Amino acid sequence: MKALQGVTVLNTRATHQAASLTEMIEKRGGISIEIPLIAIKEPENFLERNRQLQQVMHCDWLIFTSANSFEFTMNAMIAGNMPFREIIMQRKIAVVGSKTKAAVEKKGFNVDLYPRDFDAEHLAEKLIDHTSKGETFFYPRSNLSRKVLVDKLKLSNRHVSEMVAYETTINKQFQEELNEIIYKKSVDVVILTSPSAVCSFFEQITSENKVYVKETLTIAVIGRVTEEALSRYDVSNILVPETYTLEAVLALIEKNT
Repeated sequence: MKALQGVTVLNTRATHQAASLTEMIEKRGGISIEIPLIAIKEPENFLERNRQLQQVMHCDWLIFTSANSFEFTMNAMIAGNMPFREIIMQRKIAVVGSKTKAAVEKKGFNVDLYPRDFDAEHLAEKLIDHTSKGETFFYPRSNLSRKVLVDKLKLSNRHVSEMVAYETTINKQFQEELNEIIYKKSVDVVILTSPSAVCSFFEQITSENKVYVKETLTIAVIGRVTEEALSRYDVSNILVPETYTLEAVLALIEKNT
């Protein structure tokens, strides 16, 4: 019998990312129900994004903390008729997360710095250790990204140029379906992969469903920051893998269901 046989998982990833997680769940014998809780889109202010993008020409390092930040930045360069391959290859690259690293390398670029701990705090520390004062960084990010990485680098006399590469918003398109699934106890585990997904989930479910979620339902999360966001809701059954990857999350679900 496959490891997740008979286990139904609520897959809450954004629409363009949900299919890959569903494939992983089904490969293990589980059932995936896709309810995207967040939407990821181009920034509304293209003029400001394009102005910020020009700063990439003056940096020593590129920082990508998600596959989305890399892909949206690359697409912005292409849309602006910039020689993106030449620009990226002439700079050093630091990333957070195995998926980000894979996305960068898939396009033929080398990753110069990749900390084992998949969060911005550890990346900032590694960058400070591996660079000199005065070096410059270009950091494309979500509109909701935390400031910890930028603050740490600036305190160490590194110059950071930021760009809002994409916007993350709450997706309420499936709110009724989400509440019906929770009310009918149709899933065994919910996977939440970001603080934004945590906030969206609890903002959309009813008060009655919140009681069931907090007392009974198992929620699996990726990363310390996502775990911290979930801790505000007093959930009893939480799964957090030591390695911040989807593979590790599914392995932990297998052991606990």
